[in-house]
Amino acid sequence: GASSPVPVRAASSCTSDSYDTESGLSVDRGEGRSTGGGGHATQLRNATSHINRSQQLVNNKTQDDALSSLGDHGTASLESQGIESRGLRESTPRKSSSSLPHLDYLPNLNKLSDVIRNLVMGNVVCVRPILKPRKICIYTCADLKDTMMERSALMEHVYPKLRLYCMGKGYELNIVDLHWGIPDEHLNDHHFKEQCLGQLTTQARDSHIVTIVFLNETFGNALLPTTIEGPDFNQAISGMEHDTDREVFWKWYHWDENAIPPCYKLLPISTHIPNIKETSVSVHQDAVQAWNNEVRKLMTLMRMVFNQEQKEKYLSTVMEQEIKQSVFMNQESAKHCLWICRKFTHFPSHNIPAQGKVYVAVEPESKKRLDILQSELK
Repeated sequence: GASSPVPVRAASSCTSDSYDTESGLSVDRGEGRSTGGGGHATQLRNATSHINRSQQLVNNKTQDDALSSLGDHGTASLESQGIESRGLRESTPRKSSSSLPHLDYLPNLNKLSDVIRNLVMGNVVCVRPILKPRKICIYTCADLKDTMMERSALMEHVYPKLRLYCMGKGYELNIVDLHWGIPDEHLNDHHFKEQCLGQLTTQARDSHIVTIVFLNETFGNALLPTTIEGPDFNQAISGMEHDTDREVFWKWYHWDENAIPPCYKLLPISTHIPNIKETSVSVHQDAVQAWNNEVRKLMTLMRMVFNQEQKEKYLSTVMEQEIKQSVFMNQESAKHCLWICRKFTHFPSHNIPAQGKVYVAVEPESKKRLDILQSELK
């Protein structure tokens, strides 16, 4: 039926303009008339329109509740009886059953995996592909001086054919052999071990990796530790008897407060032996010999003052770290590891060329660690 209009408040004697909350009109209190013009007729039309809109909202709410209570079966029943429900659907669309539930608390993103957390936060760039690309990496883990003939044979006769075979299957074959090149003990920045382990991690993440281990009678020479923790360094210094030994340590290791955590770092070779960067062969060889003498002094002192735990922590070789990371720390990659072991039954002098060398572990401690590593691989 028709709705009665809401009466307008009587004008007050105040001269300032105000807003009538009942009629929704701006009224000039000084003259008692609407600022919109048109007098009382305009006020009645606006009030009536306001009430009609309110009733329409109430009707829409009632229809929405009715549809929700009826559900799909009830709506179908109405349509079968010829009752028009399209208008109800169009006026008040039904709520989707797949709407997100209301959460009383925020989820803990730290409990999610890195991939899911990055997706939730919108960091799509940081999300790695779940499927690895069609790449196969053969990572060679070997001592530089011990297996030159074996690795040369692989490079010359095996890898070219294997690369063609992989290409026919739709795969790309990459060969990574960081031990082939400049002797690691001559690198100026001492980052050879970190480069090898970092490359091993990258290849295992981005490709299907196969590790070939050449572990024979030696696993290479131990490199000087690039960093030594403060307590271990102070313990080593206090365990030395002569000041000359302490000076060797202080000469090559510098306290770095900016490191996290702070530690002693090994200085570059060129700090005290600048000729290590010379291109002249004779000058460079003299610098290499001088560096080898310094390394020999430091390694002797470390073996004397370090305990067994510190020796395993600081004096491990690159091959030891590579084998531990690719075999012992990852059972999945251990299934794709090939160990090639060469055993000498005897050393006949007449079969060995005069200029040839046979590399074996001479030091008792190195020989013991090699035996333990080989037994763990078996």
